[in-house]
Amino acid sequence: MAIKLIVGLGNPEQKYLPTWHNVGFWVLDSLAQELSKKFTLSKKYESELFEYEYETKLFHMMKPLSYINNSGKPIKKFIKNKKMKGIIVNPSTPIGPGDIKPTPTGKIILDVLSNKMPAYVDTGLNLVHVEDVAEGHFQALKYGKVGERYILGGENLSFKEFLDQITDLLGKSKVKIKINPKYLIPLAYINEFFYKFIFTKKNTSLTVDSVKMSQKKMFFSSEKAKKKLRYRPRSIKNAIKDAVNWFENFERL
Repeated sequence: MAIKLIVGLGNPEQKYLPTWHNVGFWVLDSLAQELSKKFTLSKKYESELFEYEYETKLFHMMKPLSYINNSGKPIKKFIKNKKMKGIIVNPSTPIGPGDIKPTPTGKIILDVLSNKMPAYVDTGLNLVHVEDVAEGHFQALKYGKVGERYILGGENLSFKEFLDQITDLLGKSKVKIKINPKYLIPLAYINEFFYKFIFTKKNTSLTVDSVKMSQKKMFFSSEKAKKKLRYRPRSIKNAIKDAVNWFENFERL
């Protein structure tokens, strides 16, 4: 019997349940209710699971409880133990509408919007519209080859170029002060302490991990996905524009 895996992503804490980060959980919960099924806790896979047999296929429905950013570990373990075949897609850095939390990249846009971005570091990102990433998943399902890995990215931009495009859209002054990341490491440790024990309900962009990551340009190529999956990401200018417009409207709510 063929084995299929359907994964719904989300975060397990109660405070995340009503947020869009948990839309994957919502979908599988609705599906379980429709099929009169109940999830069971699997400590082995750090997940809640249920099975459903349809025709000659056995579907495993999975809700990883390791938080979204670490969900790859239980999924990979499940696939390996069940000896399943799969297609892997790796998004670069998605931006666009619906970034409620927000993501670290969305926080950058918010900081520029709120005049809280006084300086920049010499780093770089591969940015892509979140809707192109979603479309890329369907393209991989349709055209992808089992066992292959595809990068779903957009365009490589320096951090300064990214900030300049945001400030241009907002009609704000450009960020001109450049800082060497190595001087930010001590400040990041202090900052993390304050946000962990004092400002516990707020998020910060200045973390040790973010500073260390900024010392490398995170540039990627999506040529393989373009050739094999017919993946066609839109201009990153449009992605940044959609993200900025969404945050401007979201801030007014």
